[in-house]
Amino acid sequence: MLVLALVIAFAFTSMVVAQTATPAKPETKKQESSKTTSAKTEAQKEEVFKGKVVSIDSVANSIVVKNKKAEETFQVDPKAKIVISKKECKLADIKKDQKVTVKYKVEGGKKVAMVIN
Repeated sequence: MLVLALVIAFAFTSMVVAQTATPAKPETKKQESSKTTSAKTEAQKEEVFKGKVVSIDSVANSIVVKNKKAEETFQVDPKAKIVISKKECKLADIKKDQKVTVKYKVEGGKKVAMVIN
């Protein structure tokens, strides 16, 4: 009788376990970070462009810089750090043909200068 009770209990337990859904496998940190990284990649990745200043538009808050390979237009972030000759200055203080290094991020398809020196 005891053996029969154990067999019946085991049978019901196996059926209940078999019917419960197995939980979804949790994503690894690498998978999670790749999803968030791909969403942030465009906004987070900082790049550098070196060249000579072609033009500055203080009203539109933009700067055009050219080197041997390309000419790029950058929107200048209102909080951008601009340092020329070891002095912090404004966009209007930059002169045409001056050599600069622009550190920028791509945001919404636009190149946004964060640091100019």
